Amino acid sequence: MTEKEKKYIESAVNVFARYGVRRATMGDIATQAGVSRQTLYASYATKDDILSAAVRYHSEQKYQAIVSRWAELQEIGDKIDAFFQYAVIGHFDLVQQMPDSNDLLTGMGEASDAERQRAEDKKRQALAQLFTPFEEKLAAAGMNSVEMADFIHSSSVNYILVARDVEHLKRLLHSLKVSVLAILGEQ
Repeated sequence: MTEKEKKYIESAVNVFARYGVRRATMGDIATQAGVSRQTLYASYATKDDILSAAVRYHSEQKYQAIVSRWAELQEIGDKIDAFFQYAVIGHFDLVQQMPDSNDLLTGMGEASDAERQRAEDKKRQALAQLFTPFEEKLAAAGMNSVEMADFIHSSSVNYILVARDVEHLKRLLHSLKVSVLAILGEQ
């Protein structure tokens, strides 16, 4: 990704955070980036295109942060905490700052929805790999690593929607982690 593309994406994220995705315009994004609308349109034909690029860019950054942090950690509980920190708590903070934050969670168009789904699938796959060494214990509980990954991912994403504040979110995530560790026999 070029520096110019990063500038456009960061400008779009700032505008989306200020106005919400639906109310933001390409003109707002161009102004924030310090370029003309025509210049912005040369790189991104629609607002959904730039939203897709922003989702892809930030999702990849979060994914790389998770994987890098996991490489430094030994304990499964610590790795679960790292996932929650990068994939859930950081996202919660952004969502809380945005007007019409539901736009960010539901997407805006086909391209951004597809990009968001790819990002979520990638996180689920990473979690499934994380739990692969526990297949025997998961099988004893009637689960497998893919199902555990889906359980953690789906629950934690839902917590973003229902948590009253970041402290409540952290308590919900802690309860989820304790439950998972109990299933794995890793308390």
